[in-house]
Amino acid sequence: FWKIAKIKPDIVFSSLLRTNIVLLLIKLYYSRFKLVIREPSMPSAFIKNKIISKKTLYLIKFLYPFADKIIAQSEYMRLDISKTYNIKLDKIKYLSNFLDKKKILANTNSQKNPFYRYKTSINFVYVGRLSDEKNPLFLAEVFKEVVKINNKFNLFFIGTGVLEGELIDFIYKNNLENNIHTLGFKLNPHPYIKYADGLLLPSKWEGMPNVVLESFFLKTIVIATNSTPVLSDMIDSGVNGFLVNNFNPKEYVKYILNYSCLLNEFKIIDNINYNIFFKKYLAWKIKFLS
Repeated sequence: FWKIAKIKPDIVFSSLLRTNIVLLLIKLYYSRFKLVIREPSMPSAFIKNKIISKKTLYLIKFLYPFADKIIAQSEYMRLDISKTYNIKLDKIKYLSNFLDKKKILANTNSQKNPFYRYKTSINFVYVGRLSDEKNPLFLAEVFKEVVKINNKFNLFFIGTGVLEGELIDFIYKNNLENNIHTLGFKLNPHPYIKYADGLLLPSKWEGMPNVVLESFFLKTIVIATNSTPVLSDMIDSGVNGFLVNNFNPKEYVKYILNYSCLLNEFKIIDNINYNIFFKKYLAWKIKFLS
């Protein structure tokens, strides 16, 4: 609060749930700034999977209407926010996630193929937190079946999280250490995405998965669970990836084994300039905040 009172900003932007709540509480007592909040995921999924408590849900429903604008990462999320939190649609703005193409190209052009030791293998990658909503243990189970059929397949987990220990235990208990590899956190995961034969996304739910946008920009196919409606807009099944229905492990195994059947055609992804975004959408004089 004291920082805001001292700086006296025209606009405060927040993109984390806890920060959103804190700033909205501040705004109730100090309303001299415009507050734009970004919803990080699908609210209905948060409630269904008991990610937020009843007290937090009550706070959100009470406080969110006091935001000047709410940013949703997809049209599906925009409708979900409105319905779940009972907020008027005109308060919610759909803005897709950013894709910093220059940074991604810099991250990949300066790096060699990280799979140089596995040139004769088929290498898939997972990039994300090792947490329940990202479903890494389900993916490990799926890949166990893949390896039974074809042991030339490798899976590289990039990321850390609360399930890391459990994932490592699974790998060693099932003698999969030659096929499933945990690489931990990588400051630059883009070379792994670029040079992989495919990216795997087994999430239980997603908001707008940036890793899919990054994969398509790098012309890497994606095999994902159909966990959120936006993925059906992003993944053209049989062309740039596959969508697994109802978390069906046999279907996931089949798609991984048949990855080479994909046409590998990727849509052009529009670039969003950060400077233009902030000038256009967060400048306090423009219509966005009217």
